Amino acid sequence: MVGLIQMSCESEPPDTGPSENLIYHETFEQSDAFTNVHNKEVGDWEYALQIVDSMSYQGDRSVRFEIRDDQPYVAQGIRSEVTIIMGTNQELTREAWYSFAVFFPDTFISDTTYDVISQWYYLGSPVRLLTKRDRFLIDIGNDSLKKEKIYVGELTRDTWHEFVFHFIHSPNDDGYVAVWHNGKQSVSRAGGNLYTDSLPKWKVGIYKASFETGASLAKRRVVYFDNLKIGNQYARYRDMEPGRP
Repeated sequence: MVGLIQMSCESEPPDTGPSENLIYHETFEQSDAFTNVHNKEVGDWEYALQIVDSMSYQGDRSVRFEIRDDQPYVAQGIRSEVTIIMGTNQELTREAWYSFAVFFPDTFISDTTYDVISQWYYLGSPVRLLTKRDRFLIDIGNDSLKKEKIYVGELTRDTWHEFVFHFIHSPNDDGYVAVWHNGKQSVSRAGGNLYTDSLPKWKVGIYKASFETGASLAKRRVVYFDNLKIGNQYARYRDMEPGRP
């Protein structure tokens, strides 16, 4: 079922300077980029994951993910993903914020099947950010058989897209998810967003199940990410803006 967009009246606090409420921030400008992540589910071939200086949202570098329909499986699927943080990490709080900038080159053709570019995962993926038919959707729910797919925004190529997410992680009615796309809030959803009470791990990259079945119109997927952030319960929207240094 496609859910309705629910608008929120979340207010933006005044700009008070650099935040001390980020528990993770990766800009890919340093030589140790991605060394402190929990796990990498990528192939051992060169194209799967690269830190590149040919594309950047801010600074000089970004991370490039690529998958191909004929590549070997990685973690029982065709994917190139990085788990940034585990739910068992004591710094991750039930109320949390996440953000990044993502770029789709002109080779990222419109497809009739889903691409997953971000997942909040525990015993499955109760929340995923998806692309399909040049649209962004958030797939969300506390029951894998009764999840909503809510429209987030339009996918355009050769431009950076900014995403900010505000979560209250919960399998119950007190759960909450808000999504901003390019500075505009498009989703505000109250309700369960976990399958159990355990906090999820957060993954970014690219995963495409239809590459495993041959149902995709595409043969290859490339995406770039930059300026990934995780904020604790004290963070606010201005802390999380991808364009904020």
